[in-house]
Amino acid sequence: MSLQVPSPAPPDWAIDWSAVIDRYPILETLKEVPQDPTHHGEGDVFVHTKFVGEALVGSARWQTLAPEDREELFLAALLHDIGKAGSTKRDLDGRLTSPGHSRRGARQARRLLWEAGAPFAARERVVNLIRYHQVPYWILDRATPERLARQISLSVRCDHLALLATADARGRKTKEGNSLTDNIALFEELAGSLDCLDRPARFASDHGRFLYFRERWSLPELAPFEAFCCHVIVLSGLPGAGKDHYLAHHHRELPTVSLDAIRSELDVDPQKNQGTVIQEARERARQYLRQGKSFVWNATNVSRPMRRQLINLLTGYKAKVELVYIESDRERLFEQNNSRSPVVPTNVIDDLIDHRWDVPDPWEAHIVRYL
Repeated sequence: MSLQVPSPAPPDWAIDWSAVIDRYPILETLKEVPQDPTHHGEGDVFVHTKFVGEALVGSARWQTLAPEDREELFLAALLHDIGKAGSTKRDLDGRLTSPGHSRRGARQARRLLWEAGAPFAARERVVNLIRYHQVPYWILDRATPERLARQISLSVRCDHLALLATADARGRKTKEGNSLTDNIALFEELAGSLDCLDRPARFASDHGRFLYFRERWSLPELAPFEAFCCHVIVLSGLPGAGKDHYLAHHHRELPTVSLDAIRSELDVDPQKNQGTVIQEARERARQYLRQGKSFVWNATNVSRPMRRQLINLLTGYKAKVELVYIESDRERLFEQNNSRSPVVPTNVIDDLIDHRWDVPDPWEAHIVRYL
């Protein structure tokens, strides 16, 4: 199954904007979103999006890509600024800004494409193109640009990201145009020098990769010493995704720290403060960790900050962490949620999807698997 985007095709590479808007009506909302003329003299976000789309499909590099790569990049170009509809505001100087629109837009795109039944891997590549689309402009200003380039490469090809960023730069009227494209070229040079321009960055070991992105190891080509006390399976997925079903068939020999089970034991309402539930779960985890005993942590864990806190706890005791992300399609997810006890209210799931749903990155744990 493809992404079902009306992608331009040879020989004329024309964009059928009527078909595009019919397929993705969210683009209509961008007509009402103004932009600061200093950086976007071309007009509102919809006008900019059209310019970006035209710049991308007019690129010889894009035209020579495989059809599936062209489709993903074109869809990312269409959706790259959808986050501006909910984040644009005027600052104290009266200028229009859209802080966090890349991250917001990535989450919106994830929901949109998930509900449309898009293939998981292709969807996540589009989402990460949107998430990182501004990075090539400023990556060299970071203290460790090499680390960020390698991080990006594990989720999306850096040369594809550069193509999108170039179209984004050319799809605007601004005095910054040349400096933006110069920065993109430098980003490509950086990724090429790290051998991760068109492929994921390589690491000598899973532990080395994990420590590298925790800024505790600086040599990707060398494997650090490993001395794990135990192996912890951390489940991640929306309510109803199938985590309990997975555990019924896997790791049955391991004890489980389950937030749902603790919530039931303590009689805590799922919609009330979960502090006591989390505190009890962490204490049970510490008991296993002190004993050097492997176990499973079963909870939603859909937000990246929450996973990081948990993984910090586990690795602080020298555990090897395997992060297992479980996902189902929308219809099955709500069916499975409605068949469980207690049922998680739909508004709670919607809030998770809209504001906290971050599919795990490959660098978040020693092992990351997607089911």
